[in-house]
Parts: sequence; structure tokens; C-alpha cells
Amino acid sequence: MFDEKFWIAVAFFIFVALAYKKLSNIFINSLDSKRKEIEDELNKATDLRKEAKKIKDSYLRKQKLVEQEASKIIHNAELASEKMLDEAKLQIEKTTSTKLAQIELHIADIQKQAIDEIKINAVKTAIEKFSKNLDTNIDQEKLIDKNINSLKHSA
Repeated sequence: MFDEKFWIAVAFFIFVALAYKKLSNIFINSLDSKRKEIEDELNKATDLRKEAKKIKDSYLRKQKLVEQEASKIIHNAELASEKMLDEAKLQIEKTTSTKLAQIELHIADIQKQAIDEIKINAVKTAIEKFSKNLDTNIDQEKLIDKNINSLKHSA
């Protein structure tokens, strides 16, 4: 019934089944460890990706804050420059009005001096004219007196 070939075949199949069971466990363990390594690397890569995204988001927030701060600084600088410009304009207006008032006072002084000189010259001229007229009148009176005396003596 069972000859030697049969038992060799049965022994071969048993050997193959046992070898398959042992080798498949080794092969499965090897595949499982490789799968575990790949899974760990994928997890690390995912963690690194998440960390990189956090860092990127952090830098984007910081960049936005820096841009806002720069905008505030520029705005404050513009306000300060406008204020300085307004103050400079007011200072120029004050200085101009002060200088204008000084010039007007100086002009008034010069006008007063000119009017005083004109008055002095007019008085001097009037005195000279009056003096000449007085001298002329005195000379005429002397001439009249002389003529009257000569008429008295001739008569």
C-alpha cells in the first residue's frame, strides 16, 4: 500500500511544510521589522513635516508682526515729520512776523527822522527868509529915514 516513494513524498511535504512554517515566520518577521522601520521613518517624516509647518507658520506670524511694526514706525515717522514741518512753518511765521514788525518800526523811525529833518530844514529856511526880510526891512527903514532926513534938511 504505501511504498517507499510515498513515504519520501510525505516526508518531503512535511519537510516543506515545516520549512515553510519556519521560513515564513522568519520572512514575516523580516517583513514586519522592515514595515516597522518604514512606518517609523514615515512617522518621523510626518513629525518633521509638522514641525517644519509650525516653524514656517511661526516665521510667517513673525514676518507679519515685523511688517506691522514697520508700518507703525513709518506711520509714526510720517506723523513726526508732519509735526516738525508744522512747527517749522509756525516758527517761520513767528520769525517773519517779528522781522516784519521790526522792519515796520524801523521804517516808522526813519519816517519820523525824515519828518523831523524836514521840519528843522523848514524852520531854518523860514528863519533865514525872515532874517533876510528883516534885514531888507531894516535897510528900507534906514533908507526911508535917510530920505526923510534929507528932505527935512533940504526943506
